[in-house]
Amino acid sequence: MSLATTAAALALAAALSASAGWWLRDTQAQAQVNALQASHAQQLAQCERQAREASEAQRAAETQARNAIAQETAHARTQAAAHASDAAGLRAVAGRLRQHIAALAAAGAHPADATAAAADRGDAATGPGLVYADLHAGAEEAVDLAVDLAIAFDAARAAGLACQRIYAVAEAGR
Repeated sequence: MSLATTAAALALAAALSASAGWWLRDTQAQAQVNALQASHAQQLAQCERQAREASEAQRAAETQARNAIAQETAHARTQAAAHASDAAGLRAVAGRLRQHIAALAAAGAHPADATAAAADRGDAATGPGLVYADLHAGAEEAVDLAVDLAIAFDAARAAGLACQRIYAVAEAGR
């Protein structure tokens, strides 16, 4: 073998060796890229799954809070209707009380009848209906005020309690 042939063979061997080295590095680099891409895809899928689960949990909590608030609101409306019914009953009682006071005042307005009735019973001739009517002359205004205040205070209390329950539901949902 001549020196030129040996040099050419060595050059060819060096070129093949360098080419094989580049190919090996390229193959290893491609394997690393593929491994990184697979790892990235797994991490991305895990993040998406966690985000989906968190979103579903949040939606479930919001739905539960909405349902609880709707239930408390319905309860408050039921109580308000019951309070309105109670208020109507109070106003009816107040009306009967006014009629009773008016009847007593009317009986006291006829002193001759009251005096005769009192004399028959042996009572003082001052007219018990008149005395009673005088004692309760301002009762109508007091009854109206008491009824209005009772209704307002009852409604305010019921609304406050409903508000507290709804706030507690909202706080629990945080």
